[in-house]
Amino acid sequence: MPIKVMLVDDEIIVRIGMKSAIDWEGNGFRYAGEAGDGVEALALLDRINPDILLTDIKMPNMNGIELIKEVKRKRPEIRIIVLSSHDEFDYVRSAMKLGADDYILKASVDPDKLIHLLRETASRIEPASESASANPKEDGHTSSPRETLEDLLCRCMEGEIRLEDMNRQALLESFSRHRAYIALARVTEDETTQTAFVPPAAAATLGHVLELNAQKWVRTTLARSSEREVVLVLWLKDEISAERLREIGKDLASAAGRFTGIAVDIGFSGGCESPGKLAEGYNEAAQALETSFFGTGEHVYIHAEQGLNNSSLGVSLISRQDEKELVLAVEQLDEEAIRHKIDGILANVKIARPPIAQAIQACLDLFYTLQTAFRKLGIPEERQAEGEQPAYSEIIGFTRIRLAEQWFEHYVAQNVHRVRSASRERGREEILALVTYMKDHYSERMTLKQAAARTMMSEGYLSFLFKKETGTGLIEFLNGLRIDKAAELLRNTHLPSYAIAEKVGYDNFNYFGRIFKKVKGMSPKRYRANFIIGSTTSIPSE
Repeated sequence: MPIKVMLVDDEIIVRIGMKSAIDWEGNGFRYAGEAGDGVEALALLDRINPDILLTDIKMPNMNGIELIKEVKRKRPEIRIIVLSSHDEFDYVRSAMKLGADDYILKASVDPDKLIHLLRETASRIEPASESASANPKEDGHTSSPRETLEDLLCRCMEGEIRLEDMNRQALLESFSRHRAYIALARVTEDETTQTAFVPPAAAATLGHVLELNAQKWVRTTLARSSEREVVLVLWLKDEISAERLREIGKDLASAAGRFTGIAVDIGFSGGCESPGKLAEGYNEAAQALETSFFGTGEHVYIHAEQGLNNSSLGVSLISRQDEKELVLAVEQLDEEAIRHKIDGILANVKIARPPIAQAIQACLDLFYTLQTAFRKLGIPEERQAEGEQPAYSEIIGFTRIRLAEQWFEHYVAQNVHRVRSASRERGREEILALVTYMKDHYSERMTLKQAAARTMMSEGYLSFLFKKETGTGLIEFLNGLRIDKAAELLRNTHLPSYAIAEKVGYDNFNYFGRIFKKVKGMSPKRYRANFIIGSTTSIPSE
């Protein structure tokens, strides 16, 4: 049976384009329906019954984030792919936290990429269905709420707690003598595959391992285990110290590695004294985990100890001076200076510890600065290989600052190599052509800016390449041509020095005299006296 796909987007041109541009049936899918916003999508959900939902983020009436939340509450088996713009990465991260499987940037959508992503997402549908059939709901109806403590806790953490839930015996008993601490374990991203999820079977095993090991320390409830995270609730009668939580967390992370081979990072919330505080507790644990972005080397993060610096909100993490110095280093093709500048910028990001979205924005700003500077050196945008993400998509997906460091190191090395390879092919020809032009037009006014425009290079790169090929700077080379011609005229004509200065391109006679003496070691008058036509007399004193 084909996999049913539903599209939700408020732009009709997008819906028409996607529906008509893709061979759905030929690739094992069926375009089952569409909606213009989240409200319309929810109304059609049960009738269309999609396997995969493709949804935009920004829509009227109900946006994509609200839609994902509702779909995951009502129909958690539906897989979700987010359509986003390049400036919506903070929304994308929210969508992923709510359970979206993946995302694709609208600007980079083409049929092959979308089909590839749909196939990857579809590959996760069958195992999830098998798991659901192996563990049917207690009352036989998938939409009915279950009475287990685990489900009550999940609803509380998702902010979906109902009035009747507050009076359920399971919750009342748990909170009557205890406070709850949320332990949120997330799979550490594999730096090779850049994935941060595990198959459903492995996720279930991981959840049980963490629950059993936590039980050694304190009464524990496994609230949820998924491909991306495991949520435990630790029940304690008294407040617990950060040191004790860290000890528990290290034991859990160690057990996950030993028994499942899965690396996890664990975030702990503060104590929750009532069911209504669990949503806040989950957010605290998630916020604690976010600090892992800055690469402390730890695997355990305590909300009471961690914190992001919101004082940097609205403040650019890359100064204009940083940008100028970085662009100059690129123009000079100084790879060491480029890397040093990038390392300094990323080090400042780590020190500032801004909200993750702002740190990602700084990485995007850094990328766009580098990309623009490299393009000015004549390097075209590199074509993506099939199945390869565009650069900005990779950056949005950074989960660690060290991934940013590694990515930029590779990006710089790759582009410096491309520039140098291209310069070997065309640089010599461009410089030789410029030298020929200068020899023919030495008397005309020429600045570095004009020469750069003629060669279609940046001023910095032209200076670097010209000196590399000729051994001297461009203006110094031009002065050499002019002075050599002036010396020839001084030797072979009776033109006065001021006329010769004008003839070779100098409006200011005094400036001509200084340059001539710098190049030839003597004034024009003394030079001419030494080479009077037909004379072999020695240089007279002036």
